[in-house]
Amino acid sequence: MHINIHEILVGTTSNSIQWSTILPSMFGVVVGGLITLFTSRYTVQKNYENNFELLKKQEELETKATIKAIIAELQALKQIFYFEFMPKILNSKEEYLSYSYPLGTDYFSVFNANTSKIGKITNDELRECVINIYITAKFFLDCIATNNTALEFYEKCLNKVYISSYDNILDEGTPKAHKDLEYAKVSLMMSKRDNLVPTCQKMVELFKQLDDILQK
Repeated sequence: MHINIHEILVGTTSNSIQWSTILPSMFGVVVGGLITLFTSRYTVQKNYENNFELLKKQEELETKATIKAIIAELQALKQIFYFEFMPKILNSKEEYLSYSYPLGTDYFSVFNANTSKIGKITNDELRECVINIYITAKFFLDCIATNNTALEFYEKCLNKVYISSYDNILDEGTPKAHKDLEYAKVSLMMSKRDNLVPTCQKMVELFKQLDDILQK
């Protein structure tokens, strides 16, 4: 079968194929598909960029809110520390801390719930100060717990001396009871001198450092 090239270009063959109609249609389909594909990819990319920026801004806002909450918690702890512990530890001439404190409360609830966000504090000085305050404060509560135990032991020994003095009317109690009482008192004195006082002083320094950073 002979095919005339001119007929193909013009639009007919012996099989009556309308190439002049088919070729433009095919071209239109291809171009339309490419435009649709490009538009679709551009839309997806743009949506991704917009969502990424939105998530980034949302995360920044959440981080800032968390930092504000942590600072507020530290300021509350500072008030408790200054009004409750400083007068009885640093500003007292007593040989030992004679107060027993309940320790069932979580004083660091905000910090404990957001430890993963502490590293997002961009201010290096503030981040380091916040971490140091919480670590020192937790150690201070451990010191209070130790002192509570020593105070409980001291009071038990004091009761033993009191009871033994009645059992032994001719003296003021058995030698062992007095020895235990003396040991208990020394333990309390060491608890204040070696643990409570230096840790309390460290807390004062850190709170002052925090105030200086926040005022900058």
